[in-house]
Amino acid sequence: EIAESQGIGVVAVSNSSHPGAMASMALKAAREGYIAFAFTHADSLLLSHGGTRSYFGTNPICFAAPRVDQEPYCLDMAPTIIPFNRVLMHRNSDTPLESGVAADEFGKPTTDPHKAIAVMPIGDYKGYALTSMVEILCGVYTGMNFGRAIPSMFKSKMNEPRKLGQFYMVMRIDGVISIADFIESMQQMTDEVRAEPAIDGESVMLPGDPQMICAKKRMKDGIPLDDSTLDALVEMSKKNNVILKLI
Repeated sequence: EIAESQGIGVVAVSNSSHPGAMASMALKAAREGYIAFAFTHADSLLLSHGGTRSYFGTNPICFAAPRVDQEPYCLDMAPTIIPFNRVLMHRNSDTPLESGVAADEFGKPTTDPHKAIAVMPIGDYKGYALTSMVEILCGVYTGMNFGRAIPSMFKSKMNEPRKLGQFYMVMRIDGVISIADFIESMQQMTDEVRAEPAIDGESVMLPGDPQMICAKKRMKDGIPLDDSTLDALVEMSKKNNVILKLI
């Protein structure tokens, strides 16, 4: 509503916790015909550039914009090579990590998921710089916890306040050109990118395309689960007398 009347609307959220996927919020605005930015910070899990431990979290960045076909364009990424839940999944299955994606308690690269306590930033210091930007918007600007003062998501109790913040910005798409021209250009760019020459076995995609393909497949075939998650669901179903149907 603010963006519709003023051209741009900004909302900062305080006293929050884990907000889920940032795309879940940004896509709501993009589906209504707006450009949207969404950011959140998190507890310290990204190895500091030149450091031996984490200060910033895996602070995700999301940007969405409307177009004609399928879902809106959507970039939703953490400035880390892998999310930390990938480390947890490898712990559950007791399988090694890829090299160069995680670090141990001394800040040294490790492929052992049981020793990994931090994940590596994308683009070396550039990923580290991006996560600091998100920390300012979501932690400093909102007056919430920031850096190492944020309680751990994986170790804190569910009822423990973590004092996180989020930052959202929504813009009308007709600030410079008409709505019709924006939508037409977005679709033209989408079509041109997807038609770019690709190497054997690959396709040139835009951010969000792989997720749309995956969503269609999972709607048809179901969502694969790791053993630990499946065991937890089985236990919860027994406890709450809910029938769990497995494929």
